[in-house]
Amino acid sequence: MRHWIPSLAVITLVVGASPRPGGYAQSATAEESIEVRAKALARGVSSGDPEEFKRLVRENFDSKMQQIPLPAHIAALASFWDMSHGLAFSRLKSLAPDTAVAFFRNRLTGGSNSILLRVEPEPPHRLVAVRALSELHDAPPGFKEAPKTPAEKRSNRQIAREMDAFMKRLSQADVFSGVVELAKAGVPVFQAAYGQANKESGFANRIDTKFNLGSMNKMFTAVAVAQLVERGQLSYDDPLSKFLPDFPDAESAKKIKIKHLLSHTSGLSLWWTPRSPKSSAPPPMTIDQFMATISQDEKLQFEPGARYQYSNTGFLMLGTVIEKVTGMTYYDYIHDNIYKPAGMKHTDTYEYAVEPDVALRYEKTFDAQGKAFFRNNLNPNGGRGGPHGGGYSTATDLVKFERALRSGKLLTAEDTQILLTAKPELGATQYGYGFDVDEPRGIAGHGGGSAGISDHMDMFLHSGWTAIVLSNYTEATFEVCEPIVNKLRELVSE
Repeated sequence: MRHWIPSLAVITLVVGASPRPGGYAQSATAEESIEVRAKALARGVSSGDPEEFKRLVRENFDSKMQQIPLPAHIAALASFWDMSHGLAFSRLKSLAPDTAVAFFRNRLTGGSNSILLRVEPEPPHRLVAVRALSELHDAPPGFKEAPKTPAEKRSNRQIAREMDAFMKRLSQADVFSGVVELAKAGVPVFQAAYGQANKESGFANRIDTKFNLGSMNKMFTAVAVAQLVERGQLSYDDPLSKFLPDFPDAESAKKIKIKHLLSHTSGLSLWWTPRSPKSSAPPPMTIDQFMATISQDEKLQFEPGARYQYSNTGFLMLGTVIEKVTGMTYYDYIHDNIYKPAGMKHTDTYEYAVEPDVALRYEKTFDAQGKAFFRNNLNPNGGRGGPHGGGYSTATDLVKFERALRSGKLLTAEDTQILLTAKPELGATQYGYGFDVDEPRGIAGHGGGSAGISDHMDMFLHSGWTAIVLSNYTEATFEVCEPIVNKLRELVSE
């Protein structure tokens, strides 16, 4: 996961009944049955009909799901339809005799969606799990669809025209609300806003609308740490015990190094529970207040440097380290050393506010009849963003960040390269220090996601393109920003 708060679509469906006559052969193996079930899923979703959704559930899912109300299944399947307007089965990639990833062609976007399917090991091999996979966040490298290679190089005008047509299709289907910006060497080639920042007040999204970044703030935290390393005030090999001698305990603090925190290989948890910021009172507004919400039961889940496991807790620790090294608050340091020199005048962490230039967060869900409705997920008691995520910015400010980072304004080229290089020696094969890294494609950046947050930033390291997608929509199945990110990658691939 690369999310500030995980919002990956996970749907486990288990429903009992006899399969449709002729749809399943009793002699079929589990592997053979997965394709039958995958095609049935595609047919059911493509109908867009709640009655067909019920039939799909009755005839293809394991009986244990009877414990889950049927409206929950209808809502999930309606979301699949809403985000695709129909799925066409393409192929399977087997993971185990009873488990495979099914690839489907998305009729709305023209792209591909992958869904993990698991069936009963014994006949009649009904489905016991259906899980939408995000190529951006949790699909292994071997499962990523290769970017389409254009027949000929597109001009900037052609790129903008094709992107405009694609975005109009998605916005008219109301599956995207937000801002998209594509820039070459900092110069916009395409930028447009869609949907509403505030449905209640009728404020439209604009190019300068501020969106919650989710985990994208981790890039700023990593740059701050690299600046301190560059100045000789910190080392990537410094143990956490140098700054926090007893977190999570004295022995573990000696094992955890700054490089482990930056690469999500520290062994610390995804989120600090059970005393999370959501349950604290008053809401945390400083790093110390965030630290006070951490459970006393926090402990290492594996030896630091042994493997990758996404950790918001680890990045919160980096915020504390920055404060201890600089004598400044994390927020003041980031403002003075990143936002200000980069010219990011519309980027910061904010308390709750309803303003025309701030996008509220909306989670799109469906009722028992498959009708869409929106839930506002901006919590006035949710506290402030921090080193782990939750700040606000605009697409244009993020392009300024990319230009400042890659032009040497924030770090030297050598130190920037350290951040943007994966760390396989620590088990982080697709993550550097604070940045997602896709080395085969020459892309580095970060995503952000939670309820009402679906964001992504790509820096194309060899060509100078930068692609930003910021959305205040989420759904229960496919990730809202993903088809747009993939379209942008297709258009600028070289």
